[in-house]
Amino acid sequence: MIESGYAAEEAVNPLLPAFADIAWSGVCLAVVVFMVVTVFSIWSKKITLDPGIRALWTIAVVVAPFLGALLWWLVARRSALAAPPTPTP
Repeated sequence: MIESGYAAEEAVNPLLPAFADIAWSGVCLAVVVFMVVTVFSIWSKKITLDPGIRALWTIAVVVAPFLGALLWWLVARRSALAAPPTPTP
């Protein structure tokens, strides 16, 4: 009887409350979703960028997920949408 009570107490982490674990998991999931949406935006047909520049932006988003994605949405996407479309041969 004592052993089963000890095992139940051992399963609870006293240093990290359950809500903090759930909140951290939610933040991580939001960053991953933000990163995936950004990569799809980079490779969208509405964006007029050279494929090499697209690849660099994709690498930036993968290396620095939140910062790279945020910079894409605040800086580069606006200029890529405003640029005239490049003719394709």
